[in-house]
Parts: sequence; C-alpha cells; structure tokens
Amino acid sequence: MDDLEQILRLTDISCDGEAVEYNKNGNPFITVSRNTKAETRESRNNRLSREQLELSQRSLEERAEQTRVRVPVLITPATSAHQSRANSRATSAASKSLNSVTMNQVKARTKTMPEKMYQMRQVYLTQLLINKKQHDIAKLHRIQVNTEAQVIKDEQDCADEANEYKISMNKLQAALSKSRKQAAENSAMYSTLNKELIQLQASVNTKTSIISKNEEILETYQECEKFLKGFLNEGYNNIFEYFNHPSVLVDELDLLQSETLNLVKCYNHYVEAQGVINEKVQKKASQQEQEEKDITASENKPRELESRDYNGTEAAKKNDSLDQEIAKLKQLVTDTYVACFGSKPDISPMNMLEKIESSLESMIKIEDTVSSDILSEIKTKKDEERKLKERLDGQEKRRLEQLRKVEQALQRANKSIPKHDKKRSIERMLPYKLVTKHRNQSDILAAQQEKENALLFGPPE
Repeated sequence: MDDLEQILRLTDISCDGEAVEYNKNGNPFITVSRNTKAETRESRNNRLSREQLELSQRSLEERAEQTRVRVPVLITPATSAHQSRANSRATSAASKSLNSVTMNQVKARTKTMPEKMYQMRQVYLTQLLINKKQHDIAKLHRIQVNTEAQVIKDEQDCADEANEYKISMNKLQAALSKSRKQAAENSAMYSTLNKELIQLQASVNTKTSIISKNEEILETYQECEKFLKGFLNEGYNNIFEYFNHPSVLVDELDLLQSETLNLVKCYNHYVEAQGVINEKVQKKASQQEQEEKDITASENKPRELESRDYNGTEAAKKNDSLDQEIAKLKQLVTDTYVACFGSKPDISPMNMLEKIESSLESMIKIEDTVSSDILSEIKTKKDEERKLKERLDGQEKRRLEQLRKVEQALQRANKSIPKHDKKRSIERMLPYKLVTKHRNQSDILAAQQEKENALLFGPPE
C-alpha cells in the first residue's frame, strides 16, 4: 500500500470506509495490510472506534505518552554524552534560578530525523484533513444555498397556492351564501306548501267524512224506500204520492203490526192444535200397531172363538169417542180462525186450515222483506211495554201489600192489651231441624232452565 492510498483512505476519498491502522512498534510508515489479519472490516472498524473513544477519555499526560515516537532512537556514545550534558546543564540552571530573579531558558533538544518526519507527516495529513473539511463546508454551503433557494421557491408556491385557496374559498363562500339563501327560500316555500297540504288534507278528510255520512244516510234512505215500496198499492208508483202524510205510514205499520200479531197468535194456536193432532195420530198409530200385532198373533196361533151374540155397543162407543175428538178438533180450528181473523167462519174446517196456512206463509214472506232493524225496534217496543206493564203490576202489588200492612198495624194498635194474671207457662219444644227437600236431578235441571229462561226472556205471561 503506497502513501497515496493511505492519504485517500484517511480523507475517505477511496470510499471503501476502512480505517487505517499503524504499527505501534517498528516503522510508522508501514501500515498493516488487509491480508495480514483474519478479522473482518466491521470488527476492525468497531475495534478502532473503541480505541479512539478510550483515547479521547484519557488525560493529556497519557495522550502525550501515547504520542511518543514509535521508532526507537539510535543510541550512540555521542548521543548519550550529549544527552548527559544537556541534563547536567538543565539541573545546574534550575539550581541557579532559585537565587536569581532572571532565569535563562533551557535550550531545547534538537529533534531527530524520525521525529521531524513524523511531525511533517502529521502536518501534511492535518492539512489534507482541513482541505477535506473545507471541501465539505463548501459542499454544505452549496447545499444550503440550494436549500434556501428551494425554500424560497416553496414559499412562493405556498403563497400562490394560498392565494388560489383564498380565491377558491371566496368563491365557495359566495356559493355557500347563495345556497343558504336558496335553502331559506326553499324552506319557506316548503313550509307554505306543507301548510297548504295540511289544509287540503283537512278539507279532503272533511269532505270524505261528509261523503261517508251521506252514503250511510243514502243507504238508510234506500232501505227505507225499499221498505215503503212494499206498502204501495197497485195504482201508485211514487211513494211520496201515496205517503202524503205521516199518519198513512203509521196506519200501515199498525195494520202490519196487528196482522203480524194475529198471525203469531194463529201460528201458536195452530202449533198447539198440530201438537194435539200429532199426539192423537201417534196414539192411533200405536193402537193400530197393537191391533196389527194382535191380528198377526191370532193368525199365527189360531184358536177357537167362543160363540156369542154380536151387539153394536162397543162400535157405538168407539164412534162416539171419534165424533167427540173430531168435534174437539173442529172447535180448536174454529177458535184459531177467530183468533186470527176476528170473525166467525162460515167455511169448513179444512178450508179454515188452508186459509190460516196461506196467511202464515204470506206473513213469513212479509217478515223476510221487513228490515231487521224495524223488527228489532218492534221487539224492543214490545219488551218495553211488557216491562212497563210488569213494573206497574209490581207497583200495584207493593201498594196493596203496603195497605195490607198498614191495616194490620192499625188493627194491632187498636186491639186491647191482654192482661195476664198468671205466669205464662213455657212449653217444652224440640230443637229446630232443617228439612231439605229431596228432588231428582231432572227436577233440579228443569228449575235451573226455568230460572235461565226467566232471566233471558222475562217471566212468563
């Protein structure tokens, strides 16, 4: 390795980043070769950095001792004599200076050639290092100038961008104020339209309620018209011409009510008569079955009949009982006809039954045409009349009971006080016993059913 390479390595111009190590002993101009040691570059650099740090932490005396000449001085008789004389002169001069004011300076020792060469080499290396640092300073100055220029340029760009941002902000502020104004106008318009919409909805709801109410009224009127058309005669087509006064409708309703009640009574009477007839027919059927059984038994088991004379008393009795039953049935039919139509019949019982049946069928048809509301109203009216009658009867009974109690109280008050001369005798008596009626389960169920019917439909008339 030559001196140029060493200088380049010292000034880091070679850019290999390897520190130069000198021999501590021997020739200082011979550096340690790379190939002489097996340690790597990194370990060597770390070691040298540690040594440099240790050197910086030492004192000045230790550093001076460390910078002593590494090349041993050649000792000859002349150099040893010269060194002894210099030492003697230095000691004599020091002893004289103790008693004198002025002191001659000790003449310095002449440096040897290796020391001079080492000093020159250190000066040259220091100058190279100074030149390197000046080059670095110039480079840093150029970097500073370029950086300042770049900073000025960046500041100018920032100012331009700030101006652009300011202009854009002004534009955005103007657009924002315009948008706010438009939003306020839209809000006012929305509130106005919302109020109008609410008013329209309220008017629509009002009209809808009126329309629905009118529809209900129209349906009621249509039902009333349909109901009233059922009362029109053949010569009338318009209900207003026929029902020119409310009394006409009232008369028709009274007539319909009376007919309905008559038909109901006829129906009830007819049902009772039918029940009696069914009972008779069932009895006759059972009797006929019994006779057929007897005939069948007599045919299966023939026996000798006793000879006796025939008399018609039994047949006459049977004919009389049959005539009585027929007369009773005729009387029932006649009573039913009179209860239904209110006049004495001049027709046969069969015709009366046919007329009652046709009237009942026409009543059922009319009842189908009559609205359920009207029927419920009539029923309600009848219930109210019945309840009123029951209430009046109850009041009358309570009044009579009150009069009876008042009369009894007056009698007790007017009665003379009895006088007892002797002590009243107290008779012996057995303790009271609670007597319970033993009834069958069917009687209990029938009583409960009657109680429920009385609660639901009222007491029987």
